[in-house]
Order: sequence, then structure tokens, then C-alpha cells
Amino acid sequence: MIASQIGWSQNQTLNQKWNNMLENAETYQHYKVIKKVELAEVQKAVTDTVTALEAEIKQEAAQIKEQKGQIASLQQEIDQLKLKIETLSNAKDNMTFMGNSVDKYSYAHTLWFFVFLILAACAVLFFFFRRSNHIAVQKVNDYEDLFSRFEEYKKNKIETERKLKRELQTQLNLLEEFKRK
Repeated sequence: MIASQIGWSQNQTLNQKWNNMLENAETYQHYKVIKKVELAEVQKAVTDTVTALEAEIKQEAAQIKEQKGQIASLQQEIDQLKLKIETLSNAKDNMTFMGNSVDKYSYAHTLWFFVFLILAACAVLFFFFRRSNHIAVQKVNDYEDLFSRFEEYKKNKIETERKLKRELQTQLNLLEEFKRK
């Protein structure tokens, strides 16, 4: 209400109020005479402004403190997420084999190396088997040939022996006949 009497509006800044007060002040010799009401009004405006600024500073300090807390919690959450990502990445890239953590790619390479090694060993063993089988088949064929020839020889010898026995018998019979006569 006093501000409206002096001609001040509520929207004026402190500088504008100060300049208005000095302009409206009366001059006495080299001095400016300022009315106590105007001076009190400026002081009240300054005090209100300082109080409002202090409240705003306190509010902003509380907001800064709250934001620092949020930043700390977000940083902690980020650290937990980084740890979780690292754990998941390790779980994705590694596996447990016989109680040891092994990289999946080196495990796969080692596994394929052993697969090819086993295939090569199988090929070598197959080659040896075929060679041995060929030799065994040849030996069986040779044995069968030898056995058949031996059987034929045996038959021939038995036949020859029978013939000789018959001849011997015939000669013995002849000899007996000669003795009787």
C-alpha cells in the first residue's frame, strides 16, 4: 500500500526501486533527503529479496543434495549393471568343462581338432585294416588252395596205396599159389 502511494509497483527490481527512491528524494544542500517510509520500503524489498534468494538457495542446495544422491544411486546401479553385463558376457563366452572355466571358442577349436585327429586316426586304422584284411583274404585263399591240393594229393596217395595193396595182395596170392604147387 505504501508502494502504491510512492508510485512503486510490485514488479520493479531492486535497482529500479533504488533509482526511483533517489529521484523522488528531495535535495537539501548537497544531501538527499529520503523519506523514512521510502527507505523502509527499499529495506523491506531488499530484505524480502535476500530472504527469497536465501530460500531459493536453500531449496536449490536441497535439490543439489537430492540430485547428488540420485547420481550416486544411479552410478551404483550402473556399476551393478556393468557387473551383470560382464557376468552375462562371461557366461555367454565361457563354459565350465571338467570344473574349469573354458572359452567357448577355444573349446570348439580344440574339440574340432580332436574330431579331425580322431577322423585321421580312423582313416589310418581303416587303411591298416584294409591292408591286413587283404593279406588275410590272400592267406585264406592260399590256405584253401593248399588245402584243396593237399586233399587231392591225399586222395591220390590213398588211391595209389590201395592199388599197391591190391597189387601186393595179388602178388601174395600168386606167391601162395606158387608155394602150394
